[in-house]
Amino acid sequence: GLVISFGTNALGFQNKFPGITPHIGGHSMILWSPIFRELAMWVRVVDVGSDSCRYVLTQMGPGHSIAIVPGGAAEALDTGSKEYILTLNRRRQFIKMALETGSPLVPVFGFGQNDSFHIPANLEYLKSYKTGCTKLEKWLKIFVRNTLITFCGKSIVIPGLPHNKPITVVVGSPIQVEKVSNPSDEQIKQLHAEYVKGLTRLFEENRKKYISEDTKLIIQ
Repeated sequence: GLVISFGTNALGFQNKFPGITPHIGGHSMILWSPIFRELAMWVRVVDVGSDSCRYVLTQMGPGHSIAIVPGGAAEALDTGSKEYILTLNRRRQFIKMALETGSPLVPVFGFGQNDSFHIPANLEYLKSYKTGCTKLEKWLKIFVRNTLITFCGKSIVIPGLPHNKPITVVVGSPIQVEKVSNPSDEQIKQLHAEYVKGLTRLFEENRKKYISEDTKLIIQ
């Protein structure tokens, strides 16, 4: 949903948001491979590191923005069709950068994202798999600073092929941010709370339209 919505004009982004050029923040490993790097750069993927994000927001001119998934790989590991679990409570760096650059924060939610792929460790009938997989994930985080995400889609032969499920990307109202050169912890905390509130409101207002009414949103 993220790449199609913001990395291309397939859904008419330029018509809906004229003057805005979105870039997509991705893991640096995506830009290491010659093949994947070229494809990623074609849809305006940049390293999600602070230096790259700051460059986009301050050096590329008016209208350039960056779309990120604050929860990253940790959030992807919690993918499940019954509930949306967002890793957000301890993610404050993007809030700090928004304050330092005076960049508005725009809550965005992809309804149906959980149905495109499944994480085997989160399936009820593969509970025994989860123990071993979790240990491997922790080992990778500690020793190689990366996360292994095993997933399955429509086909076992081609696991990267997603299920035929719609994804509806809903864009919320911008949260205006006043530039603060050296934001305090309290300012970061306050803006973070405002962002979480806006994201939660976006989910609640649109849940009945696009997903099951009893689907829960969990922010951790």
